[in-house]
Amino acid sequence: MVVLEVVMNIGQIRYFVAAFEEGSFSAAARKQFVTVQAVSKAVSDLEGELGKSLFIRGNRSARPTEFGTAFYDRAVVALEKFAALESFPGDYERMRSARPLKMVLCSPVFPHIDRALQAFPLMLSRIFGVRVEMERADVREGVEGILDGSVDLAVSIGVLEHAGIDCTPIGMLPTGVVVAPCHPLAERSCATIAELNDYTVLVSKEYDDFNESVLSLYRKEGLVSPVLRVEHPEDRDAFKRAFFDGEVYVFSAAVSSMYKDVGGACMVPVCSADMRPISICILSRVDRHEELHDILEKLQGSTADLIRSFGA
Repeated sequence: MVVLEVVMNIGQIRYFVAAFEEGSFSAAARKQFVTVQAVSKAVSDLEGELGKSLFIRGNRSARPTEFGTAFYDRAVVALEKFAALESFPGDYERMRSARPLKMVLCSPVFPHIDRALQAFPLMLSRIFGVRVEMERADVREGVEGILDGSVDLAVSIGVLEHAGIDCTPIGMLPTGVVVAPCHPLAERSCATIAELNDYTVLVSKEYDDFNESVLSLYRKEGLVSPVLRVEHPEDRDAFKRAFFDGEVYVFSAAVSSMYKDVGGACMVPVCSADMRPISICILSRVDRHEELHDILEKLQGSTADLIRSFGA
């Protein structure tokens, strides 16, 4: 089997995209400030390297082939990435010199949280064009930081209503339960509300009483599990004892990679017929909403990336 090495350059891609969008080589040449011959040669060379026709040529037009249309979708992405690469040196210097954006992740401690706290800032720095610093906090700490100005934005799992705080939902996460390996539900592929009702739900007052929680969602759907509350969320020993000593479960966002390779915990999704997703929200101070408007818009356009990095 012979493997052909395809060698193309960004100029060919740029001229191809211009011809595709303008509908002719002459219009593409005008847009790129080059000759028609330059566009025609670049596209012909590219077709030769690909071994496929990109256009059906007419007297005054260039109509894309089916392959050309599919190639265009990828070429546009390549041009966007190349443009970002070209601007990176200047963006990097501006990002380094600007004041970092202070963010907190309002979440209980979960397995691999260190990975998430590394992935979030890197991904958000690329989106915003400014350096992002992030740490974990409970919801009350996050709200206090936003109100006193020491925190710019907070990521909250669940909708929060609080005076002086804007809560902007940017996406949804599926939900599930976390159980000990010896729990009767540990081997199940999913759990129904009726099955959960047979066991005690373990909650932290700090997270489940202050903002919308997964528990509150399922209460509305008929969940009647008895509740065991750990009053001090930082008392991890008490939480662990309750988790491993009894047949209890903990509600969580069902991001399986959060619990990957964790021997002491199993993630069990709620069965699809009963499952209720929970919002991912961005919290900001009301009087800073306009100041942070561009950043919030960029965040809403990058929800999929944010959700992926949550389970990094």
